[in-house]
Amino acid sequence: MHAIAILALDGVVPFDLATPCEVFGRIRLPDGRPAYDVRVCSVNKEVDAGAFRMLPPWTGTTPLQYLLAARVRRGQHLLETTNESVEQIASRIGFGSVTTFRTCFQRIAGTSPRAYRGAFRASA
Repeated sequence: MHAIAILALDGVVPFDLATPCEVFGRIRLPDGRPAYDVRVCSVNKEVDAGAFRMLPPWTGTTPLQYLLAARVRRGQHLLETTNESVEQIASRIGFGSVTTFRTCFQRIAGTSPRAYRGAFRASA
């Protein structure tokens, strides 16, 4: 059995953790035993991997795509609710560089982080 640790970033809602927990929780070895021991790692002691298995199943993306999309959603929330710089947000949500964050944000959200923040604030 392999161990899988799923990181619950600050502010990630339980739904964001459902997919990876569901996917890895369903994979079985040839003898029927679970292939992965799924654990959710969080500073919040209330986070429990078992609770996420009851939420909607896998959406069809790869685990990496799912993680990047979850990080971008968290970035959107921070752009909407804080005055942190794009660089600070990129670091806070786990991107190794602001360039990678901007590239992923553009691909997933269809706009740059700066333009997203400006459009959100203009409509608020």
